[in-house]
Amino acid sequence: MKKKFFFRVDAAPEIGLGHVKRCAVLAQACRELGAEIHLLARWHDVEIESAGDWKGAKIHEIPWDLEPVAEACWLAETCERLGVRCGVLDHYRLDEGYQEVCRNAGLRWLQFGNRAHRHPVLGNLLHDASPGAVREHYESRMGHSGTRLLLGPAYALLRHEFEAMRPCVGPGEKRAVEAVLLTFGGGDDRGMTLRALGWLEMGGFGGRVEVLTTNLNPNVEALRAYARGFCGRIRIHVDNWRPESLMAGCLLSITGGGTTLHELACLGVPALVVSLAENQTAAGLAWETAGLGAFLGQAQDLDDQETIRTVRRFLGDEGLRSAVASRCLQVQDGLGAGRVAEALVELNRDG
Repeated sequence: MKKKFFFRVDAAPEIGLGHVKRCAVLAQACRELGAEIHLLARWHDVEIESAGDWKGAKIHEIPWDLEPVAEACWLAETCERLGVRCGVLDHYRLDEGYQEVCRNAGLRWLQFGNRAHRHPVLGNLLHDASPGAVREHYESRMGHSGTRLLLGPAYALLRHEFEAMRPCVGPGEKRAVEAVLLTFGGGDDRGMTLRALGWLEMGGFGGRVEVLTTNLNPNVEALRAYARGFCGRIRIHVDNWRPESLMAGCLLSITGGGTTLHELACLGVPALVVSLAENQTAAGLAWETAGLGAFLGQAQDLDDQETIRTVRRFLGDEGLRSAVASRCLQVQDGLGAGRVAEALVELNRDG
């Protein structure tokens, strides 16, 4: 019998495209194992198909205004009709009632963990790729003892291109920073990119700045206007869905949380992390604890002068950057998507 998996996601300008993109990576790994993919999504004002490679997937739109429990019933009924019993739930509506509907319908699923969340974990697989993630962070929330935990950077969901790019980067080379990467997610950057450009300028950085953003960011035109004053030294890249070569050419990054942290680590790029949302804070702290960069803090609480001191330290200390870059390359091998896909196949077989 052909393996079938569902991927349930949301996407919108206020949410961004991060969830859709990471699920697309996992879906691709599942397709490589012979699976049929069904994308079940709520979205508005975005092109859902462009957020990652969903080629060959069957796409089913969920009415945006459905209440969570009603939507869970829609999901269960749709999966029953499609003959799909196993998949991934990756959205912000996973309260206890939603999960109970799915479990009572006989669905089996992977969900993504975050230590900042408080809702129960009723899924069969729990994924948390943060460094330092351990079972104790989730035990009090797990609804049954059979939940398998996929914890740590070995399970990060990265496209094959990142692992393939690794031979092109130096193993923690000691050299001056020629380029810095700035990226704050696929939606509204909340003004952080412009602020980070100011940190670099006040920190005395005179090299190239590569900015990754999307058309969902309302500050794109302001960024372009700012960059025009720097004679090509600041380059704004909009909707670049294949940024691995751009990342590999940088020796430092200032970034939000999320999968981008693992992409950078896979290429040996130290990250100075800013939390733009509550669910990014734990990842930023874990990044610093693991020695993969520094956590600058939550966006609304940042002290510019203290942040500039940290930026200067990483720009000026070649030994520090080299050591952090080497740790990044050791911790993140870029092969996590295949490992998670195998776990889904096993879950499907067990069910």
